[in-house]
Amino acid sequence: MNMKIDNRLLKLEQRAKRTLRCDWCRYALYENSPSKLQKYASDPTLQISVTCSYCGADFGVDVSNLNEHEREATLLHYKHERGALFRDERVFASYQWLWHRRWLKLWISGELDKEKAEARKKAKENNRRQQLSQKKKEDRYTQDRVELKQRALRFAQRMQKK
Repeated sequence: MNMKIDNRLLKLEQRAKRTLRCDWCRYALYENSPSKLQKYASDPTLQISVTCSYCGADFGVDVSNLNEHEREATLLHYKHERGALFRDERVFASYQWLWHRRWLKLWISGELDKEKAEARKKAKENNRRQQLSQKKKEDRYTQDRVELKQRALRFAQRMQKK
């Protein structure tokens, strides 16, 4: 019986190695399927192979649609050692450049305005829901107070009759 449990545990651990990812990999939604990694293995200019510094999982970053400067910044962004962001000004500049480039692209394409409009719409909707919820609470409170007063009057009237 002990061997069955050991075998089942071994199979589970092997399966987990293929599927488990750290929180950072899941947050960043890195693609780490072996088929994708093998697809770009023939031409390394299409993808940067990176290892997660937290869990050690291999994943690829597609750079096929980037120009030379963007590829260099992306390479610096992903292939630096820990702490280099604070020691190496090139790595820091690549982080800043990629971040500002993303927002500039959103602003130029008009998607930033769409995102802001959607955020405002959601905020208004949430505010309206909160106001309705608050109004319901106030209405419930006033209704409870009215019912309590009526019960108190009925109780007082019964006590006077006795």
